Amino acid sequence: MEKSSTISVLELKKRLAGKRVEFLFDLRNQEDFNSWQIEGRDDIETLNIPQEDFVGDEDRFLSRIPKRRRIVTVCAHGDSSSYVAILLQSRGINAVSLQGGMDAWSEFYETHKVRDDPAIYQIYRVARGCLAYLVISGGIAIVIDAARHVNRIQDLATSLNVRIANVLDTHLHADHISGV
Repeated sequence: MEKSSTISVLELKKRLAGKRVEFLFDLRNQEDFNSWQIEGRDDIETLNIPQEDFVGDEDRFLSRIPKRRRIVTVCAHGDSSSYVAILLQSRGINAVSLQGGMDAWSEFYETHKVRDDPAIYQIYRVARGCLAYLVISGGIAIVIDAARHVNRIQDLATSLNVRIANVLDTHLHADHISGV
């Protein structure tokens, strides 16, 4: 049994990378679930039952939830999935909730330095697979394919004490909003 009722987006990312996500229980409405889901390198078994259908009628659905596997519950903001994770735990099911829900997952970025001279930083939006780059030379930076949450890039530039001089897109971003 998990010691906590929640996991962070970083912990979920680590579990996905290590193929340790056994089952996702997504409590968002069908339309939101169909438009976007948590994905890993391999398929992840996922069950979608909207929270308003599940809570109060959980006995009807419990047979669809594996009893001997680690369950990660997910919702839009983290509140409903946290409630459901605790409810499942009270039924003896090993469950945790994604802290902050899909909102937090959507805003989770990883930054990696990929080169020293010129310095190149890759800013990776994990949930959407979007890559942005900060290229630095002589205290001046350019941003390539800026992701939607520009504060991540601005904060990185500030922490590196560089000024962003130019921002450019290499292609049309039909799959996400550009930060340009």
